[in-house]
Amino acid sequence: MAARHAIQGFTLSEQRINKLSGYSHPAGPKVALMVPNLRKILKPIHYTADESYRSTYIELTRKLESLECSYPLMGLSVKYLVTEHLRSDAENVDDPPDHVVIALQIKKDGALLFDPFMPFSKSDKKNTPLGKMGLTTISASKLLDEYWSKAIFGPWMFWLERLPDQGNDLRNYIQ
Repeated sequence: MAARHAIQGFTLSEQRINKLSGYSHPAGPKVALMVPNLRKILKPIHYTADESYRSTYIELTRKLESLECSYPLMGLSVKYLVTEHLRSDAENVDDPPDHVVIALQIKKDGALLFDPFMPFSKSDKKNTPLGKMGLTTISASKLLDEYWSKAIFGPWMFWLERLPDQGNDLRNYIQ
């Protein structure tokens, strides 16, 4: 969103994200720290970070349609990795975490996702032109009913949003 709103000098390096999330090896990030810490650093540039643990399809599509929101991140059950990426090894992990993708478009007939796991997929999808860019398509009903709603944290999503009444909206930056 920084590039879309012409925010100069705002970047989040991996090191900075690790610090914001209280990341330590091998424990990983302390997820509960991420949103409050992001809010603190985004507030001066008139943005906020938010998440929802009981999200709905309507809320998800509103975020996707809003020019003031980032593309939402979605938590998907481990079944997504097993079924879509043919990674049966994902089920062998004790308490496997949800898999996170970025929703780019969701319509009744299908969804377009950015999936950072695509290069590690055992599915033929990774060799398609979309797959080589980390993109995948999936049935919207399968995504929402089988993977999103059955994730550990339920239908979870995370997004960044521009705070209201902060001057020009995103439409002024898109040509």
